[in-house]
Amino acid sequence: MPLFRPLRALGFLAACLLLPVMVVPASAKVPDDIRAALMGRGHALLIGVGLYKDSAWTPLPSVSDDVAVLHNSLAPHFATVETLLNPTAEALFTKLREFLLGKWNRSDERLLVYYAGHGFTDFNQYSRIDMGYITGSDTPGYMNGWDGAVANAISFQDIDALNRETRVRQVIMLFDSCFSGSLFSTRSGNVKATHYDYERARDALSEPVRYYITAGGPTETIPAVSPFADLVARGLRGDADFYHDGFITGEELGQYLQRYIPVYTDQSLHPLKGPIFDTKLSEGEFIFMAGLAAAASFPTTDALIKGPATYKPATPAVIPVPRTLTDHTGYVDSVAFSPDGRTLASGDFDDTIKLWDVTSGQLLHTLINHGRYVISVAFSPDGRMLASGNANKTIKLWDAPSGQLLHTLTLTGPTNEDNEVRSVAFSPDGSTLASGSWDKTVKLWDVTSGRLLRTLTDHAEVNSVAFSPDGRTLASGNGNYDTTVKIWDATSGQLLRALIGHTASVLSVAFSPDGRTLASGSQDDTIKLWDATSGRLLRTLTALTGPPDGVNSIAFSPDGRTLASGSQDMTVKLWDVAAITEASR
Repeated sequence: MPLFRPLRALGFLAACLLLPVMVVPASAKVPDDIRAALMGRGHALLIGVGLYKDSAWTPLPSVSDDVAVLHNSLAPHFATVETLLNPTAEALFTKLREFLLGKWNRSDERLLVYYAGHGFTDFNQYSRIDMGYITGSDTPGYMNGWDGAVANAISFQDIDALNRETRVRQVIMLFDSCFSGSLFSTRSGNVKATHYDYERARDALSEPVRYYITAGGPTETIPAVSPFADLVARGLRGDADFYHDGFITGEELGQYLQRYIPVYTDQSLHPLKGPIFDTKLSEGEFIFMAGLAAAASFPTTDALIKGPATYKPATPAVIPVPRTLTDHTGYVDSVAFSPDGRTLASGDFDDTIKLWDVTSGQLLHTLINHGRYVISVAFSPDGRMLASGNANKTIKLWDAPSGQLLHTLTLTGPTNEDNEVRSVAFSPDGSTLASGSWDKTVKLWDVTSGRLLRTLTDHAEVNSVAFSPDGRTLASGNGNYDTTVKIWDATSGQLLRALIGHTASVLSVAFSPDGRTLASGSQDDTIKLWDATSGRLLRTLTALTGPPDGVNSIAFSPDGRTLASGSQDMTVKLWDVAAITEASR
């Protein structure tokens, strides 16, 4: 057995992202005692390692710029902001000990630590774990031998131990490097950020917490020039204040970075966030006051452009929404265009289906479903039939022009959430209906007789199904612990490929009319556009601007130029995706 495994992840660092200055002042209504607890209190330590003695490590000249951006951004939040550039590994660890266990080691303090530099992982064959490390300027290149690098680097186990030893009430740590290691106690669960009223904010500030945010996942390589530092600064200016309550929690900042880092890097990155795995040290919440940074403290666009390490971000994939349809009184859980593109159907949690005129936005019909609530809707290829999947283990077929109920198909088993029909889709010839449910199966039905034709297994809970335009393949979006999109042979039932990229349940899938693009919407608040043939990720769209809710349903217009999305913010959004998909191929 080899003594070590090949290098799995190298961490590279951030530089300056060109972002518009958007200053959002903190709420004037925030009580004085909370403002006093959040403004100019506590201490921050910013560590950047961009120059290495070993040429095996790539120089990171933008690190000093990132540290400067964060220094200016954090100055209004903390009493002191220290910077440490290009320390040796010993000096880095000594400074961390001094910062956490020395002069600020008091119960009423709040501390922030930021690190930008190279990172690596090393597999220990005896403990059977991948250990993550950050590096100093004198750390030997890992690619030249694991022993020298491990002996002169700081493990996340060491950092975890310092966080448990310090008596400081609250600590948040931000790492702009890529790493792995099970002993670094982070998690990237799908916990939504919480709205804090003033009493809850007071309680959260009085309890201990150790919170971590990273720029990427355990096996992901971060770009040498990344937007992490600039997005942190932008988030603290107010963009991460999802609830507009004047507060930005560590959870909100982490979710903001999870949402926008993939957009500004054009990479499938998965930032991690979460408190330490210790119930006693995760009772509180690290909170920032929104909008304290001054606009003048940030570099201008011109100044950034002149720098040799300037980051020129990809065009953000947030597309203007031309129209919003607002007659629903419950969460919109499904949308579908009619084949001629003139009608849009949307189903919601108030047990109704609404049919809209796409051109005018006028409401045409409201269908009362009597199925507890509507989870999925789909038009037949000729546009005369509408299928709805419901929470009471039924599928209903409607006459679309009149709204009359035609047939009801029923799943076997008890009526509970495991038999909820989460998605329905007609085959291109209209003879077969596919349904996906939380019983972990996809079922194929004969539309005329209602007979069950085939059951596809090997799923997690199935949230969405879609036929390709030629009817030869079927896509399914999975939930719970399997966040993949799966593509099946519709005739044989064989699994062809699994698409990996989302960080939470895949709630919806849809093929473009030409069959070249597959779109998927997720609980992670993104829409991903995939090349349907190769499975390559083309682009990630950020679907929401408010509190994280999830993209429940998506559908292409017949010409493939518009994508509709329905979400738990009770809106339907229309996206122009034609230019994006062509530019990304």
